[in-house]
Amino acid sequence: MTLEESIYHHSLIAPNKVAAVCKNESITYSELWKSIISCAETLKSENVLPNRPYVFRSSQDINFVIKYCAIHYIGAIAVPLESNVNDENFNQIYNEVNSCEFAEDIVDILYTTGTTGKSKGVMLSETALVSCADNFIADLGFTSDLLFIISGPLSHIASLFKMHPVLTVGGTICILDGLKDINAFFDVFDLPFKKFATFLVPASIRLIMQFSYERLCSLADKIDFIETGAAPITQYDMKMLSEALPHSRLYNTLGGTEIGAVCTYNFNDGKYMEGCIGRPMKNSIVEVTENGNIIVSGPTIMSGYVADKENTERVLKEGKIHGSDLGYIDENGLIHLKGRLGDVINVGG
Repeated sequence: MTLEESIYHHSLIAPNKVAAVCKNESITYSELWKSIISCAETLKSENVLPNRPYVFRSSQDINFVIKYCAIHYIGAIAVPLESNVNDENFNQIYNEVNSCEFAEDIVDILYTTGTTGKSKGVMLSETALVSCADNFIADLGFTSDLLFIISGPLSHIASLFKMHPVLTVGGTICILDGLKDINAFFDVFDLPFKKFATFLVPASIRLIMQFSYERLCSLADKIDFIETGAAPITQYDMKMLSEALPHSRLYNTLGGTEIGAVCTYNFNDGKYMEGCIGRPMKNSIVEVTENGNIIVSGPTIMSGYVADKENTERVLKEGKIHGSDLGYIDENGLIHLKGRLGDVINVGG
């Protein structure tokens, strides 16, 4: 089922189950579904049309969930941008997407952060969203009794695509506005849930372990799993996190806006293999060429870049994403990252 179909399903079978929490606010599946329908009617009155893009600034709250799902519900294309995007960039993207026609199956356009070059609009189909959620559910073990903490910006795939598996299985998301208030992060574990999980980039993991290691250790029986990605995590931090949470699953995942989530490795195995991303997930095929290039195919990949035929043809060839990640496969069939081609970081943008 799509995300919206799943929310409707849970609103019928578990209407009073809490779907989302943010600060002192919470919303049940029944309330969430009613809010999505109401927001969809408002969007229709504003002439938001099926198969046309709706560009908006994202927010770290329940209203984002409602608006994002309402856009899908009326058949429009969600284009969430960072909350602090300036008017010039907003208008540039607005004009770019509204000058294009899109295939009927496109439901999201996510703009990359631009850390390795110019920000690009990645077109994603409904199939890609559902298949990526299915990858997470199958390989990371999302369940209906889980509370998943989302602290990253919801305009980015790393956080946005955690909303999908959690709400698909009937779990609960807790939305935080980053980790600026570390106490707010730890306060979440006082909520009346038995199982908790989250996604944290390696820098956030290092921050928590450096300043709140004992508090993290005290949560060993509550944290079901932690996923990391988007940057390399050191073997030292793998070992420290595993010692703090000896019974938790700790995943290092390969993912990206163009490919979704495609490989994962539970590094709480006593080996702490730095750079290891494990094996392909349920709906993904990952190949490594003789030159070490990592090629990804399967239903989670993008449909192409907005208004950028040249880059689309360079990256997407015969249904496979030829990215810039380099790696190798070891004797046990595990995939390891070695670096990137053209490893240029745009620190000014």
